[in-house]
Amino acid sequence: MKIWIFILISSLFIVACSSVQPDLSSTQKKIIAHNQDGNKAFYANDYQEALTQYNEALKIALSVENFESIAISKINIAMVYRKMTDRAMAHKYVDSIISDSGLYNKSSIYSATLLKMMLLMDDNDFAQANSMAETAISLCKETKCKSAGTVYNVIARIAIKNKDCKSAKKAANLGLELNKKYGDKNETANSYRLLGDGALLDSDNLGAAQSYNQALIIDKAQGISEKVFMDLMGIGNSYFNQGEYKDALIYFKRAHSVSVNGNLSKELIDAVSLMIDNTLAHFKQ
Repeated sequence: MKIWIFILISSLFIVACSSVQPDLSSTQKKIIAHNQDGNKAFYANDYQEALTQYNEALKIALSVENFESIAISKINIAMVYRKMTDRAMAHKYVDSIISDSGLYNKSSIYSATLLKMMLLMDDNDFAQANSMAETAISLCKETKCKSAGTVYNVIARIAIKNKDCKSAKKAANLGLELNKKYGDKNETANSYRLLGDGALLDSDNLGAAQSYNQALIIDKAQGISEKVFMDLMGIGNSYFNQGEYKDALIYFKRAHSVSVNGNLSKELIDAVSLMIDNTLAHFKQ
């Protein structure tokens, strides 16, 4: 029996088999092994190696027309391209699943639809992303999935992009309820962070700090540097907005340490460096 785990990290998810089961064929075991090796490379930020492994898994899956494994490998490849900011290639792999929906099961189509929503958000096409959300919710109900909280988190992100605090809070709370119910720690942390983002947007700095701290507890336990960074930045921003520059500086410096030691992108390192400079400037006034 195959057991597939769907993991969402901040704005990305990687699909893999949780373990190699004894009743699987040697071909299926090879597919799983390559996807697992791809996951290891992905989490180590070695995206070229991740692509190599995922493409090898896809090649083997195509050789035996294992459509479930084909979809998993394509989604993983699309996630890597998204991380590499090559959204055109990411769209290509996701669309190849959605457009040939007759070949894939509804769970695979649901996963592709969820990723498509995120790609549309990256493109600032929020209207289309919202439309895809309706499809994702419908597919989730049909397949009796336990990840509807993920969809509501994406809806919350769209609302935040549109500066719609009320809708963001509603969706994030729905996501939080479902993610807690099904024990999805990654998405529960995302829900808390989204509640923090919404509160920050609504000038509720105390509420924002509380939500970010809840996310931080989970993310530190999970050991995901990029998410810990975002939590620390959120708390720092909540203090900064209150004029509590000493406390803000503490959190921004912690975020900077995480960004450098966690090998995060130059964009994130530059962003926190700017906030540190801005905070220090207030001490000189």
